[in-house]
Amino acid sequence: MGGYTTNILYASDERGNPTAFDPLGNFISKVDFSQVSFNEQFSPLIGFDMTLKNSMSIRVEFKKGRNVSLSFANNQITEMGTNELVITTGYRFKDIKIGFVFSGMKRQVVSDLNLSVSFALKDNITTLRKIEENQKQVSSGMMNMLINVTADYQISQMVGLRYYYTHNLNKPYISTQYDNLNIETGITVRLMLTQ
Repeated sequence: MGGYTTNILYASDERGNPTAFDPLGNFISKVDFSQVSFNEQFSPLIGFDMTLKNSMSIRVEFKKGRNVSLSFANNQITEMGTNELVITTGYRFKDIKIGFVFSGMKRQVVSDLNLSVSFALKDNITTLRKIEENQKQVSSGMMNMLINVTADYQISQMVGLRYYYTHNLNKPYISTQYDNLNIETGITVRLMLTQ
């Protein structure tokens, strides 16, 4: 409940039954509720995560959520629903050798290369339902597609390299918004100063 207030026009008999009426002929309640809402989250609703003997990992998750609120101020129900499918796979290449020249000396590093590819499809939509007019309309929401690729390589105990690529596409459900595409890519150097 979003909160409530005591109704000063409320009146009752000795048994606690309401006796006051509003102009429409309805009983006046003891308290007024402004909003009632509930939230459901299944994260994940269905999912599995496994690692194979050849160092390949696969994870699949389906998430579902819903938030419904009833407003007594305007007699309107607002429903926000979310469905999300996430598929992630990874593979570890063992003992990859990389040679480089540092300060005039040739060095060779042997470490594992971890690759990860993730695909996520998320659908969220907000629907307004007007109770008295018996109307419903989509007020906001979008379909989101996310592709994420990462490659990790540990050069030493203190220095790690990561390559990342992120492809994010948003397709809104209402005509006042436009499709949106973001692409990010780069290399990250991580310094671990604590051991």
